[in-house]
Amino acid sequence: MSKSIFENQYNTTYISRIEKLRPYLHNKVQQKWNIEPLISISEIEKSTNNKVAIIGIIFISSNLKNSIFKELSNYNVTKSKNIKETDILESNTYISENIKYFIEDITGRMELEFENIEKIYEDCFVITTGMCVALFGNKNNQGKFLVSDISFAGYQNNKLDIVGIVENKISVPEMHLSEANKNKNEIQSHNVLFISGINMSSKNTNKNKILLIFDYLNGKHGKIFSNIDTVIILGNFYDSEEKEALEWLIHINILIKKAKLTSKIRIIVVPNLNDPSSKAYPIECLNKKLFSEDFESCENPCCTKIDQKTLLITSGENIFDVLRYLPHGNISSDWDKSNIYKKENVTKTMDVLLQSMYLCPTAPDTLLSNPLESQESFYLEKTPDFFICGNTNGFSFTEKNGCVLVTLPSFSKSGEIVVFDINSFKYEIIQFN
Repeated sequence: MSKSIFENQYNTTYISRIEKLRPYLHNKVQQKWNIEPLISISEIEKSTNNKVAIIGIIFISSNLKNSIFKELSNYNVTKSKNIKETDILESNTYISENIKYFIEDITGRMELEFENIEKIYEDCFVITTGMCVALFGNKNNQGKFLVSDISFAGYQNNKLDIVGIVENKISVPEMHLSEANKNKNEIQSHNVLFISGINMSSKNTNKNKILLIFDYLNGKHGKIFSNIDTVIILGNFYDSEEKEALEWLIHINILIKKAKLTSKIRIIVVPNLNDPSSKAYPIECLNKKLFSEDFESCENPCCTKIDQKTLLITSGENIFDVLRYLPHGNISSDWDKSNIYKKENVTKTMDVLLQSMYLCPTAPDTLLSNPLESQESFYLEKTPDFFICGNTNGFSFTEKNGCVLVTLPSFSKSGEIVVFDINSFKYEIIQFN
């Protein structure tokens, strides 16, 4: 992870972002609109009524965004009415009647209007504060920039062929070897076991379910997992209301110890915001001194290589924050919070982030992040083979321009884990009731 330099201001984050992505957007402008973009937003004042292209960072002004004043107000409400503060904060969307859009760079800021905002969202699915984009349009009589079209930097492609898709959904204790695993294929398999969102707490039985998983992993109840090569565990490991989280570290140690009983298995652990790590993106690796067992401790988001394939992994908070900018009409006529995070919306958002070449566009505005001079872990200069998001409402995978987008179910809500062969794309969803 890049060293946090807390004497920096957050504006250096945006300056670095636009400098890094401008060359890609410059090429996109030339390809899409066959013109040269203006050097800066301030150049719009010198332009005529002809259509021009500008490159900058979107800023969305909304009265529904969190602020120190809103947090203090919510704190007073929770104290007086004895309700959870998270129930107030998480119920909000950032889309309101008072929303305003701006484009900005180091020379200034300009308010935006859209010729057809429905068409823009139809093409882009979601637009958020912090996205670095190219806009095509002209200055109108009100002094605003009238947007005709918008473009992201685009995919930095690898090509990956998807073949041999096989699904098996089985439940414990009726587990058995699937026919897919019995057959010998020309493609050498590499099975990855994904566990996402354990959320262990004194109030639930997730700990016992997880221990049962590794009993199966070690062959105590059959050999269903005898060919697992890698285990990836994504946070949250603890329930957000668990006051004695450190007490539960012993259970994570037990999980890792059980997994390591099979020596060939590689174990990767990716923390989330509720875990004993940093509370800002990128979330730092878990400190190995907290654990008696050895494993690969990664930051969140992280990128790792498995069997010559590149896996980009996030526990999902950065994607869920982007979805709070999704217009209600893109979800359903009767908007509610639960509809936002369904796997279909998550997959579309993952695709948008790949096109924008940036993993956490809403940081630091609405997603807490460290004031780093250069956030290399957020840039997507090369499209990965797999983009994986944890803590969603179900498993899915789809291919977009050479990248396989994978959503993983939250174990605490579904009782499901996923075994996924990253070479043949066969998978099994295993449910522990």
